Amino acid sequence: MLAQTRLRKVVVDSLLHFHGERYLLDGFVVMPNHTHVLVKPLPGMALSDIVGGWKRHSAREIHKVLGRSGALWMEESHDRIVRDAVELRKYRDYILENPQKAGLPVGEYSVELRNVMKTESDGSVIQGACADGGGEGTGCNPVQPTGCKPVLQFPLCEIRDHDDWKKLPGEMVYPGKYVQIEECAYLTPARPETPVHWTVAHRKSAIAVAPITDDGKFILIHQERLPVQRTLWEFPAGQLDDGETHEAILDTVHRELDEEAGCVVAPEGTLTPLGWFFGSQGFTNEHVYLFAAHPVRIVRTPQPVGGEHIGEVRLVTGAELRQMVASHVIQDALTLALFARMAAHGMV
Repeated sequence: MLAQTRLRKVVVDSLLHFHGERYLLDGFVVMPNHTHVLVKPLPGMALSDIVGGWKRHSAREIHKVLGRSGALWMEESHDRIVRDAVELRKYRDYILENPQKAGLPVGEYSVELRNVMKTESDGSVIQGACADGGGEGTGCNPVQPTGCKPVLQFPLCEIRDHDDWKKLPGEMVYPGKYVQIEECAYLTPARPETPVHWTVAHRKSAIAVAPITDDGKFILIHQERLPVQRTLWEFPAGQLDDGETHEAILDTVHRELDEEAGCVVAPEGTLTPLGWFFGSQGFTNEHVYLFAAHPVRIVRTPQPVGGEHIGEVRLVTGAELRQMVASHVIQDALTLALFARMAAHGMV
């Protein structure tokens, strides 16, 4: 039943309703026949009352939508205490991986990971609980990171000294507006005492996003790329102009969806972070954050800025996208990386 976006949204809204007032949601996933929730009850609140409230409210609202009555959720839910940092990580990973393990396509589940639970210095969790339950013969369970309403928490790529890596002071030989060229040297794990001299191009990091419509089609843009003298079919992408924070990254995702594809994430939609990749790691430290957005709605024609030119927007099925990759129609690293990451997650 909850494979329907409108019914899943009822459950998500129920979970979020008293967040910050009666409990804190660390994460959740709403799947077609069950939901997982990682929750921290606030003082004076019992987990059983919280879960009961979710069930009553969501059942009432779903029955209104469907024009029916009767039992919706199983009477009993399963819950367990999150005892330490190890268990907390385990449950968060479970939330993230559950839809993929179940083989669910994007659009049949909703997931958010907020990381609000904290641990003491000894590793114990401050008031953590994982509640599981199910609908119509199953239960209530946790989530994977998508969700575009709150600020998503996902790993950031840090280029810095670590372990036996050390960057030595260098000289900026070309301080350009968009690219800066530095002559520098590194000490590496394999060569800890002999500086390795290198030329590095510094560029702002970027995002690339795969917009997916309600019916599972992917939006591609046909964009002129001057350095290679070609017009290429790509997913929307853009540089981070306001720093490399979660907020700046997500703002850039929404901006590029708007400017390059003329679309917005639907109110019930989600953003799924898919990590990052290095496009030319032997030459530059630039890295690109990857996302899938589902569902999106096209609201106007693209309005690219600066020297960009987008001549066409195309909707393609998953099969058509695979064929464009296989037949060398898709040629840019951003789109190929996004395709690979989505394929690995069973999204295409």
